[in-house]
Amino acid sequence: MLSDRRCRDGSSGAMKPVSSIVGPWRLFLAGVAVAFALTPPAAAREQLYTFRPADREALHAWAGLLRRHPDLARDARRHGFKPARDVAVLRVDLDGDGRNELVLYANLMPYCGSAGCMTRILGRRRAEWITACETYVEDGRGLVLDSSRTAGWRNFRGTYRVTWVADPARAAGVGCVEGETVDRVEQGRVRTGR
Repeated sequence: MLSDRRCRDGSSGAMKPVSSIVGPWRLFLAGVAVAFALTPPAAAREQLYTFRPADREALHAWAGLLRRHPDLARDARRHGFKPARDVAVLRVDLDGDGRNELVLYANLMPYCGSAGCMTRILGRRRAEWITACETYVEDGRGLVLDSSRTAGWRNFRGTYRVTWVADPARAAGVGCVEGETVDRVEQGRVRTGR
């Protein structure tokens, strides 16, 4: 029996039952195991998605934006904007429907400032891409996606913390809400994801 065995504690040569030494360690180790079991891995909490150069699909979506927004098209022409050079894309399923939304980052001067550049999140509806959100991302850093959702869409951080609100009047059925700004250090802190 474990409690009948004795060992030295090293200080005075006195003998103590093993159970008096092992008991507190068992409790400590059990607490550590429970803490690890209840803490989700970092990748499950948040993921960094980084931008890539625009491909054919992203350029097609950009062309659709220019058709629907003449002021954007005018500014792009005026500033020598070249979509193949100045548009970056990332893909991620934000609404949980199993299809990726396009996140288009456009390095177009009238739409860039100290908060970064205008970034549009587009969802596919029938044969066209529609705008679900316009926000800012600094220097194409990417988006850090949270595990939390609002209005069925996954929340994220770019320059701002972004959550969602149901809005049946919008084509996507939701609108995004920019919250507090995110520290520059925090914007690229997590390096897991795609």
